[in-house]
Amino acid sequence: KELRKPSLTNNVARVSAFIFGRMNELKKKSTLIRDIRGLGLHIGIELSIPGAAIVNKALEMGLVINCTSEKVIRIMPALNIPMSTAREGMKILEKILLEEVNEK
Repeated sequence: KELRKPSLTNNVARVSAFIFGRMNELKKKSTLIRDIRGLGLHIGIELSIPGAAIVNKALEMGLVINCTSEKVIRIMPALNIPMSTAREGMKILEKILLEEVNEK
């Protein structure tokens, strides 16, 4: 029942579009991101480098993501994540990815 509530499904669509949009913009600026894929809020970002260091930096900064394979990081927030929290998380991830690019 809860998963079918319009407020929840609308939130998933809105936050998903936001995250995909931000990641696609970042992909245009960087060769670090090879692909962005997923459905709803289950999002995978394929990188051109191993993702373990990025995951560790994210955890240090309070963002919980994980590596599903050597070069794919997964973003999978709660379905009811507020947009403000999604914005904070994206700022952290973007900062880490841009720093990684500048270090290479």
